[in-house]
Amino acid sequence: MLGGTWHGFSGQLSLPSATLLWKVTLAATGTASFFLLAGAAFGSLSTRAAIAVTAAAAAKLLVFLVWSASHDEFDGVIVDSTAAMAAILVLAAVAWIRRRAPASRWIAAGILLSAAAAVVEALSLSPGPFFSHDDLYHVVQIAALYLLYRGGRLLRAASSGPFPDGSFFASKPPIDPNPYE
Repeated sequence: MLGGTWHGFSGQLSLPSATLLWKVTLAATGTASFFLLAGAAFGSLSTRAAIAVTAAAAAKLLVFLVWSASHDEFDGVIVDSTAAMAAILVLAAVAWIRRRAPASRWIAAGILLSAAAAVVEALSLSPGPFFSHDDLYHVVQIAALYLLYRGGRLLRAASSGPFPDGSFFASKPPIDPNPYE
C-alpha cells in the first residue's frame, strides 16, 4: 500500500514528504521480510533453531535498514526479499521433509510463482499493448500471495514452543488443511 501510494501521489507531495514516504516504504518491506522469515522458522524448526534463524533475520533487517537510510534504490528491496524468500523456501522444504507439514507445499508454490512474476517483470513480458508487463506481474503476484496466504493459514509451530499448555496460543484448534474438500 505504501509503495502504491508513493507511485500514485509522490508527484503531488512535497519533496520531503515524498522522500519520507519512500523511506517508510523501504523500511516496511524489510520489516515484512523479517516477520515472514521468523514465522517460517517457527513453523519449520525446533524452538531453539527458530530463535537462531530469527536472530539472523533480525541482523539482516538491521543491515537493510541501515542501508536504506542512505539509499533510495529499489535494488536493496529485491536483494533483501530474494534472500528471505530463498530462506523460507529452504525452511518449507525442511518442514516437508521432517513432518510433511501441509503448509510447505502452499508456501513453496507461492514462492515459486512469485519468482515467476519477478521474471515477467525483469524480462518485460507483456501479452499486448493494453496489458503491460507491470500489469501481468501484479496479476501473477496476486495468485502467489493467495498461495502464501493458504500456506500461512496452515502453518503450525514445529515444536511445542514457549507457550504453556492451556494458554491461548497452545489451545487453538488445528485448522483443517483442506477446508474445501
